[in-house]
Amino acid sequence: MKTWNLTKQNLPNLIKKLNELDYTKRWKVVFYEQSEKRSNEQNERLWGYLYPSIANHLGYSINDFHKICKGKFLRTEIVVDDEIIPVVKSTTKLNVKEFTEYMENIEQWAAEEGWLIER
Repeated sequence: MKTWNLTKQNLPNLIKKLNELDYTKRWKVVFYEQSEKRSNEQNERLWGYLYPSIANHLGYSINDFHKICKGKFLRTEIVVDDEIIPVVKSTTKLNVKEFTEYMENIEQWAAEEGWLIER
């Protein structure tokens, strides 16, 4: 399988490659919008500042607090054979926007519990 990160600049090259395909064979082409995964800076802020500070304030270990936050803010459901099954999304699968929302939710909840962000 060939992955192609499409840009305006390389579109002519993609068209050229498509024209060079052997059309005696069947081909499958898939397009989807690429979203950036969480950034290293976001991850460092979460694990290096938010989790330790808030976990300490609330009296949890960092790992326990991570599990609590995932359960509170990343819980969803899937349906399998007409049965609703609860699942918890992994923070490693969040894109930049989702990760930002996750951290904002944690900060809001922590503030409601008396935690203050240190600037």
